[in-house]
Amino acid sequence: MSRHLLQEFEMSMTKSVRYMPSPSSEDDVMEALTEMPFGSNGLRRICLHPDTQSPLHVMVIEANNAMEFPAHSHPCDEFMMLIRGEMTVSYLSENAEKKVELKAGSLLLIPANSIHLVKFLAPSTIFYEIKAGPFNENSTIFAKADELN
Repeated sequence: MSRHLLQEFEMSMTKSVRYMPSPSSEDDVMEALTEMPFGSNGLRRICLHPDTQSPLHVMVIEANNAMEFPAHSHPCDEFMMLIRGEMTVSYLSENAEKKVELKAGSLLLIPANSIHLVKFLAPSTIFYEIKAGPFNENSTIFAKADELN
């Protein structure tokens, strides 16, 4: 990693989320990702946008184990591209459940306000996530039990 990128990286957030705008290669991003701890939610992420106020959020996210991320929605479309591992995204609604299986190279667009559940089926599943910013407390809305029945 270049000295400039290393300094930029060290100045970014600590713990399981870090900012790394303008990396020189995907290898730099993957190397930085492996040096980070996982958060209490089992994820770690590199944000390729400068800050929470950016109009476009581009992230590389890794799940440490086969696990489930709770049912939730976003007020904007969300695009995913699976780099490594396997996962399913289940859309939950009053009428039916639709499950999409993703393997390395798969692409998925999740429409705004769709309640979905993400299951990581393999350790070290890594994917790109792209969605509109800025980030605020309503960027991820966890579903209530009555919305899942």
